[in-house]
Amino acid sequence: MSFSGTLSSAMSGLTTAARAAELVSSNISNAMTEGYGRKELSVSARHLGGVKIDSVIRHEDPRLSFDVRQARAENGGASTTHDFLTRLEAMYGVPGEAGALNTLFNEFDARLISAAANPGSNQRLELVKQGAQEISNKLNSLSKGIQSERKAAEFRINGQVSELNSKLEEVHKLNIMIAKSEATQRDAFALYDSRQRLVDDISSIIPIRVVDRQHGRIALFTNGGAVILDSAPAEFAFTPANEIVPHMTLAGGLLSGLTMNDKPISTSITGPMAGGSLIANFDIRDRYAPEAQTQLDAAARNLIERFQSGSVDPTLGVADAGLFTDAGTQFDAVNEIGISDRIEINAMIDPDKGGALWRLRDGLSAASAGDVGNATILQNYSNAITQPNMLASGTLAGSNMTMADVFTTLTSDIALAATTLETRQSYATARLVSLEQQQRANGVDTDQELQNLMLIEKSFAANARVLQTVDELMQTLLRM
Repeated sequence: MSFSGTLSSAMSGLTTAARAAELVSSNISNAMTEGYGRKELSVSARHLGGVKIDSVIRHEDPRLSFDVRQARAENGGASTTHDFLTRLEAMYGVPGEAGALNTLFNEFDARLISAAANPGSNQRLELVKQGAQEISNKLNSLSKGIQSERKAAEFRINGQVSELNSKLEEVHKLNIMIAKSEATQRDAFALYDSRQRLVDDISSIIPIRVVDRQHGRIALFTNGGAVILDSAPAEFAFTPANEIVPHMTLAGGLLSGLTMNDKPISTSITGPMAGGSLIANFDIRDRYAPEAQTQLDAAARNLIERFQSGSVDPTLGVADAGLFTDAGTQFDAVNEIGISDRIEINAMIDPDKGGALWRLRDGLSAASAGDVGNATILQNYSNAITQPNMLASGTLAGSNMTMADVFTTLTSDIALAATTLETRQSYATARLVSLEQQQRANGVDTDQELQNLMLIEKSFAANARVLQTVDELMQTLLRM
């Protein structure tokens, strides 16, 4: 081989070794970077000797990446719903613990029995009034808490829609930049890594499928087939409400749905956007929380109706409110929605509102105080909550239950739903962790990269030695 051929071969070897060392350095420094794909040099022999760089290969397992994205969406959706149910369970409280709905009711029941045993005791009547007030306050608090959860879900939806639009636009811009880089044969791998991170972020909001297009571009589809990015990104829109109250629903037109490119798109758990944290938040706002409100309202209604009967308090007229009222008035069944937020004790028994404690004993509409030893109405109150009564609404409609059974069922149903979602979330989290571990195992192996770097170093040194030897030979020839 001629000197020039030898020099050319050695220089090609040095160039290749330098580029390979650069890639190994990038791999090691980004070993823990999310979305980074390991880079490797693809080389081949030159026709006239030496080595040429054919391309840089970005390693990625498409199937594993798809599984990770699906698992990330599933985990995001399960975590969002489970967190809501956990908070709701905490609002109701653990039976037996101070402040829990069941605890407050049991205390009220015990106070009624105690007052009936000594109806002339104002102290015991005061405890009955306080117990009734605590139950109504708890129901008010639970209703407000449920609506606060709906509002929080609305806030999260608005934020995620903005994030989705922003990141889809960024992926679109990277698509264009990658296509230009591919056309001009420039290194675009940093762009690929950035785009991968964005796609991963989007997949936690909605589950997506990635389809390769020409010139390094990608298209994004939801699992339900909705195209959210191809030649251009889809534009999602959502209008959050300033406030949410029990009667406001999506079906009633008082809450915003989701639109894609100005067209409504289903937000149900069976729709094209199903899965991920976005639809989970819609599910909280439009299904889980309203169902919880309905059940709470049914319990509050049943409580009011038990005391709104003339058989319990003979002094009540047809239009008179009982011990528990709808914002101070008699409860009307056509106005059940939100009753748990409006329930309050009758002002006739509250001295702070011009009422008198003796009315608990002698009747809410009694003209004057009666026999201090008469425990009939107090006993009627106790019987009203301890005797089975048919519920008129909610999922328990038609069931004969005591008031204690109603509150116990209400609390246990929430706890059961939270436990069920906890199991689902635990599975989703374990699956995601396992898949991410597989992805990392298939990613950058720093030990292997260091071994590669040692081989590259030897190659570089060998090619440099060839150049040095050629230089020495040429100097020897020139001295002859």
